[in-house]
Amino acid sequence: MTTSVVTLVTGLQGNGKTLYTIDQVKQLSEREGRPVYYHGINELALPWTPLENPEDWPDVPAGSIVVLDEAQKAYRRRANGSAVPRHVSELETLRHRGISLWLITQHPMLIDNNARRLCGRHLHLVRKFGAQASNVHEWNAVRENCDKPAGRKDSIKRTFKFPKAVFSLYKSAEIHTVKRSIPRKVLMLGPLLLGALAVMGYVGYGKVVKPLAAEAGVEVMQAAPGKPAAAAAAPGPSGDRRERAPMTTAEYIAAYTPRIPGLDYTAPVYDQLTQPKRVPVPAACVTIRRGCSCYTQQGTRLAVDQHQCAQIVQTGFFMAFDPDGQQAAQAPKPAVQEVASAVARSEPVAAPVQPQQIPVQVVPVAVTGGPKNRQLTPIDLAAFPEDNQDRYAARRPFER
Repeated sequence: MTTSVVTLVTGLQGNGKTLYTIDQVKQLSEREGRPVYYHGINELALPWTPLENPEDWPDVPAGSIVVLDEAQKAYRRRANGSAVPRHVSELETLRHRGISLWLITQHPMLIDNNARRLCGRHLHLVRKFGAQASNVHEWNAVRENCDKPAGRKDSIKRTFKFPKAVFSLYKSAEIHTVKRSIPRKVLMLGPLLLGALAVMGYVGYGKVVKPLAAEAGVEVMQAAPGKPAAAAAAPGPSGDRRERAPMTTAEYIAAYTPRIPGLDYTAPVYDQLTQPKRVPVPAACVTIRRGCSCYTQQGTRLAVDQHQCAQIVQTGFFMAFDPDGQQAAQAPKPAVQEVASAVARSEPVAAPVQPQQIPVQVVPVAVTGGPKNRQLTPIDLAAFPEDNQDRYAARRPFER
């Protein structure tokens, strides 16, 4: 906290200037162990010493703190050339005795010119709409036009929230009776803002939505005031020209708004085109030095935890469904089943093909399952991020 020799605190009635001064001086006194003398504060419940005459402050002990509320009564403005009173001239040598003086008044121009020029710190409080807080503007010299917004532009500004504990320390006729009120012009700002948004929406509808709808070949209909918008089915695939109720502006925008931002195909308009045809399954699981990873039929990585991945590598993964949709219908019948069917139909069975020497290509695979149900799944090494493919040598069972 700044301990200027003379501090001027200004502000209109009810803006919290006395409350702020008591709070700040109380902290300063308790921290530095200095006595406090005061004048003009009603029913103060602090161990401070009252001054009957504010002009007698020069008689306080050295190192004291002096608080003068309604300071304009003691430092009334004087005529030019008049004699300088003692309590005014003593301000010039105040620092030599270590005394800190706090002057409280509504406006700096209400006090003596000499006293105003000797203030080394000016605090001006502004309370907004009767809130339980004020803005504190600070300068290192008196700012005579502190009551004007232009005069407060270069201030050091902070917020002072009224401490409830200090309310009970003195009696204030203004700080407790000011009711919170919002000016009518601020209240009117809400309806004006809503009206402006409505106008912007109407203009945007005519300039943006209608042209886009016409380009897309969709009829857009505004909902009548007070009536619900007509229900409309989401547009189907391109080429579907069946009759349907015209969409309102809101329905049209909602139909093309992605459910997941950045993924346009998640918009409702594409629902008929994005029906799932395949199921992602762990088609290949590989254990490498970095850990275990599982991949789908398309080579994309699955979000499988390390324990589950290792379990699939060790025990396999049983699929009780066709992950690719049509694989079961198109799969060739086993040779044994073909022979059995031919015998049942009393058809001649062709002799088995004589063995031939067929070149064998070494294919990297993932080994899953146990000794009785071991499965070998081919792996495309190009789909893995590792450059050193020797790490996968353990998954090539055909090599010795």
